[in-house]
Amino acid sequence: MKASFAGFPQEGTVFLRALRKNNRREWFQPRKQIYEEQVKAPMIELVSALNLEMMAFARDYVSDPKKAIFRIYRDTRFSADKSPYKTHSAAVFAKR
Repeated sequence: MKASFAGFPQEGTVFLRALRKNNRREWFQPRKQIYEEQVKAPMIELVSALNLEMMAFARDYVSDPKKAIFRIYRDTRFSADKSPYKTHSAAVFAKR
């Protein structure tokens, strides 16, 4: 089966750029739905598409898309930068 991924919408890129400038809880919370729809949902689609491709050659690395994607919240406990949110999206394909 051939995987397909339409790409990230422009709104997701605009959101992440705005988050970089407004990296505060008060700004993010009312816009969390935008993050869910324009950044996280396409990332789930990307991981799902990659999983389909990897089934042919790397079955041990196929992951649940929701678990493979890193959360947007930063661990700021030991960081000088106390910005609460990441301004990018990432995923990991760990060997099972």
